[in-house]
Formats: sequence, structure tokens, C-alpha cells
Amino acid sequence: MMEGRKGTGIKVAVDARWIFEKMSGVGRVTKNLILHLPQVDDRNRYVFIFDDERRMKRVAKECGLAEFSNVETVAVPYGIFSLKNQLKLPRLLKKLDVDVFHSTNFMIPLRRCRPKMIVTIHDLIPLLFPQYTPRSKKRRFFFLYKLIMKRIVRLADIIVADSENTRQDVIRNFAFPSADKTRVVHCGIARKYFDRAEEREPAYLRERYGIEGDIIIAAGRADPYKNTLGLVKAFVIVLREKELRPHLVIVGEEDERYPEVRDYVEENGLSEHVTFTGYLDEGDLVRAYASADVMVHPSMYEGFGLPALESMAAGTPVISSNAGSLPEVLGDAAVFVEPADEKGMAAAMTDLLTQPEKRRKMAERGREWARRYKWEDAARKTVQIYEEAAGDA
Repeated sequence: MMEGRKGTGIKVAVDARWIFEKMSGVGRVTKNLILHLPQVDDRNRYVFIFDDERRMKRVAKECGLAEFSNVETVAVPYGIFSLKNQLKLPRLLKKLDVDVFHSTNFMIPLRRCRPKMIVTIHDLIPLLFPQYTPRSKKRRFFFLYKLIMKRIVRLADIIVADSENTRQDVIRNFAFPSADKTRVVHCGIARKYFDRAEEREPAYLRERYGIEGDIIIAAGRADPYKNTLGLVKAFVIVLREKELRPHLVIVGEEDERYPEVRDYVEENGLSEHVTFTGYLDEGDLVRAYASADVMVHPSMYEGFGLPALESMAAGTPVISSNAGSLPEVLGDAAVFVEPADEKGMAAAMTDLLTQPEKRRKMAERGREWARRYKWEDAARKTVQIYEEAAGDA
């Protein structure tokens, strides 16, 4: 823990409603923040706001929150995007007498209220590349989304970005946020990923799904910006290599709005070479990463790139697109390709699959690089931002 300092500290409310039953990247970021804030800070007080009492109790137990006297949890009967949230959350924050409110994703109260407002913006994909999210609500209600984002950026006292790339996107695309108003806090990698690298389970995916041959894994949402269809088309080129028996494993919940990848696989007779796992909880996700031979992260854009880093931590070499924040976050520990270059992506996969010694060296470099990203460091930086916003630094 941080050494105690003189003074009573501040009270911070963190919106934990981004932790859904099926955890997204934002949910995992939020949960790790909740887990580590009280571990690194015993001066300030925290209240974590949920909208489901059962989930609140489960998360509190999993994070060991009962051990910390400076933590309380609250469940409210309204969701993040509801009108009730806009009406009642400011009253709740006043009642709780908090100094700072932190939303770990883009939504905050849209009218000024007492606490200082911290908002994390993970990316601006719907704004910068609306063609990559063609059937999302943000695209369908684009004018409203843009209006709300402008309001949020204007109201926020400090904007936190996962990467310098995202920070610069915010500064370029909104007239109001100066460099003084934006901060970068990189995400961390949970210890469990590194532990799995030390005891890799090469048989896990093979036994669970009846897979043979070399395994290429990809993970993430079904949105077109993830470029999974481009990866499948590149994978078809790899399949033509006679000396290889590759199998592509696609991890992530399927989205009925975006059936293009599965349709392509079925229409081109690829079902025996491609496996869709659907949603995996984090325990199975770690094992999946650790049992793959190569991970490919082909996104057209990313605000951070957590799956690629987690794969590195789990001991799997990574091929990544060179878009968005990925070169910043992955450094020299990945093989980079143009996301639209299917032949180049295929060549990178073939190269790694046919060179086990190169894969081994890349896996070692990847683990070494991923160790730079610690949740304890992210939590300490976040505490500094809270104190700065409250004028208590």
C-alpha cells in the first residue's frame, strides 16, 4: 500500500456498472481498477457504484473489498444510459458527499454537478471511422452520439485515455480539451496471464474443440473494425501451404448484426478449419491464449489492444496490424502488418508457423514487454489524477 500521508484524503465514486455479466474489455479494465485502487491507496475513500446487487456482491468477494476499511459499495436501480441515471446519479453523488466521480467509459452526468468529473475515453472509433461500426447504435444515432461526446468532453475535468494515440485523437477532434486536461493511463495485465505462460496448456483448445494442427487465435468483438473477415481471407492463403495444417480459432461472442465472418466461412467450405468458440470467461480465455501457436490481432483501429498484450503475457507470439495505438502499445514485441494487406498477413502467419525457434524468441520478448503493463501502476496513476482533480495532490 501507499504510505499514509497527513490529511483526511478525498472520497471518490467509481462507476462499476460497466462490469457486465459477460465481461467486455471495458468491464475487465473497470474490475481491475476496483481491485487495485484500495491495494495501492489507503488514504482516500472509495465507493463503487453497481446496478445489480448480486453482481456487486460477487465482484466485491472476488476483489476482496471487505478487507479494506476505506471501500464501500452501492447498488442503484438504474442503468448507465437511462434517463433515471441522468436525473438521479447527481443526487446520489451529492448524498454520498464524493469529491470525484470517475466513469471508466464515456458516459457521465450531462449537467454540471458537485463532484469533479473524470471520464475514460478508450477510443473514438464511431467518430473517426463510422464505416467500421455500421450497425451500432452509435452509428444509427450518430448525431446524438457526437453531441453527447462533445458535452462529455466539455464537462469532464480530466479525460483519461488508454494510450497517447487516443489522447491525441481526443485533442484533435474536440476543440475544448487542451493537453492540460488529458492524461494517459495504460491498462495493465493481470498476473494470471503470466502464470499461464509458465505452464502452457497446448492441449486445451485441441481437446476442447477437437482441433488438430497449428492453432492461430484471434479474439475480440464482432464489429467490422476488428477486421476478422480480413484475417479469415488471409488464413485461406495460409491453408494453401502444403506443409502446414493450420486451424483458426475465433474467440468472442457472435453478434447477429455482423454475420459476415461466419457466412464467409460456411459459404467457402472452411468450417473444418475455423472454430468459433463464442464468449469465453477470463479463465478459459487465458487458457485459450496459452494453447495457441500464434495470435493475430488484425484490427483496422484500436484505442489500446488488450488481447494482444494478454496473449504476449500468456507466452503466445503476436502478429498485429499497425493501426491506431497498436505500435505504441506493443512496441518491438510484435510482427506488424498493414490491416488491409491480406497477403502480408498470410506471409507473417506462414513465417511464424514454419519457424518454431522464431516463435520461441518472440514469445520470450512478448512476455518481457508485457511485464511493463502493471495494474498497480495504472491504479497509482489514477489515484494521482483523482487527487489532482480534487485539488488534494
